[in-house]
Amino acid sequence: MAPAATPGPVRVWRVDLPTEVLPADWAVLTPNEHRRAEGYQLPTAAAAFVGRRAALRRILGHRLGLPPVRVPLVLGPCPRCGPGPHGVPMVAGNGAPVFSGSSSHRLALVAMADHGPLGVDLEQLREVSPDSVAALRAASTPTEAAYLAGLRGGPLETVFHRLWTRKEAVTKAAGVGIAADLRRLDTSPHRGGPVLVDGGPSGPVAGQWRVDDLPMPEGYVAALARRPDSHDLGIETGPAETAEPAEPTETAEPIRARTTLVRPEKEDCS
Repeated sequence: MAPAATPGPVRVWRVDLPTEVLPADWAVLTPNEHRRAEGYQLPTAAAAFVGRRAALRRILGHRLGLPPVRVPLVLGPCPRCGPGPHGVPMVAGNGAPVFSGSSSHRLALVAMADHGPLGVDLEQLREVSPDSVAALRAASTPTEAAYLAGLRGGPLETVFHRLWTRKEAVTKAAGVGIAADLRRLDTSPHRGGPVLVDGGPSGPVAGQWRVDDLPMPEGYVAALARRPDSHDLGIETGPAETAEPAEPTETAEPIRARTTLVRPEKEDCS
């Protein structure tokens, strides 16, 4: 029997998304990705998709030693529909790195590790409506719902997004998305990260998850979920040019300016 894989360090990149499609980004996408980009009605939405997919391909290409356009991305099964290649993207092949991505407004995150599971979620802070709060309380544990009920204004918005990003990061790591029963996940929104989230003894999110809050620019909240046995490895930092194309291009400088490595604010889960 082969030994169990040792969890590797997690790296998280923050990507500033462009407001228009850049030729250097377009050049590293596949024909299928070009068609997907052309299907967006809003030019800014198309630019955001192209920008985040190009950044993902550059990051993975650097890790795999491949030109970005040759990174073998495939679609996994949908967590809601079951079999069928229309789920989240993944790298084809045994031993490939695992990754998770998220975007909101003009920012995107890419988290990558040698082994999973791994999930990241990013949200822009915004004013939350009473209906949104009610919906989240319905998807919360009794402890979370009681904590939300006592908040108003800015503190409510911050905790609302902290709670949501933590839950979604866990469900992404588990590979089920929000199809999971979110009422089973108590994310301790009254505490700063990292926190341990218990998914129960069975089901799609079973077991414990370590969730880190990631430092973001003002106006954003982000969370990273992984199994707690990787807690001592932290998140590596490194030069931003690790997201550069595997082959030098004359347009590399804007990518370097738009891509940054980030780390959790704390490393103690006690």
